[in-house]
Amino acid sequence: MMSLWKKDTQKYQQVFINYKFQQQLERVNKMLDWHEAEEHLKTSEQVYTVFDSAGYLVLTYDIFPLRDRLSKGERTEELWHDIMEIAI
Repeated sequence: MMSLWKKDTQKYQQVFINYKFQQQLERVNKMLDWHEAEEHLKTSEQVYTVFDSAGYLVLTYDIFPLRDRLSKGERTEELWHDIMEIAI
């Protein structure tokens, strides 16, 4: 049987780990300017809409999936870099 002290210790360790993870996540999100990423994505969409079949391919296979991930609330460093790597 696990002692009450050991259960409390494990509980507080988990709380501390969650707190540290949340702090790191907040630091990453402050470094990444999501407004800038959204603007870049909108501009890219407008630019590639003008092109014929090549633009259609870029929109379908690159821009729309990124826009969908952003719209669903994903805010990862990988997504930010993927958006910002779109050439205009």
